[in-house]
Amino acid sequence: MYPLIRFEPVGDYKANDKIYRFDKRNDERQYCKIGVYYQKLGQDTENAILSNRFQSKYMENFLNLIAGEKVRLKGFKNYKGDLDVKEDLHGLYSYHTIHEQHEIMFNVAPMIPSSIGINGEYVERKALPGNSFVCIIFQDPGADFKPDIMAGRVNQVYITVQPTNISLNIDTTAND
Repeated sequence: MYPLIRFEPVGDYKANDKIYRFDKRNDERQYCKIGVYYQKLGQDTENAILSNRFQSKYMENFLNLIAGEKVRLKGFKNYKGDLDVKEDLHGLYSYHTIHEQHEIMFNVAPMIPSSIGINGEYVERKALPGNSFVCIIFQDPGADFKPDIMAGRVNQVYITVQPTNISLNIDTTAND
């Protein structure tokens, strides 16, 4: 049959431990982009949500809380999450964070300039955050989000966030 193969350590007996520790320090970085939308009270269509050109102060505070860093896109050297970092085509700023080995770029729809397509849709605001598996829907108090209003097929998880007094109410929904 097959000859018996035996492996024996060569050199430093602690090599496996050293390799393991080195490997843990140098784990491959994971990259992720998260789409972020702003939904005002009464907005119940994708196009209405995409029409928002500014975010509320509450949304800005939330992004500062979860990302911690508003970054200038032009010349940005880290993970860009499909955003343009050469010509300001996708806005001047976005939010970026690194948590352990995860580097995250937030594609914030209201911060992305957008042309209007043939059907009146906001092309870039739909395409960039719409190509994220996870999306955050930041809502004005009382807004109601239903995942089926979003036409994309890439988004799998929607996290809705609404300010309530001083705290945030966070909920998760997913496509069927």
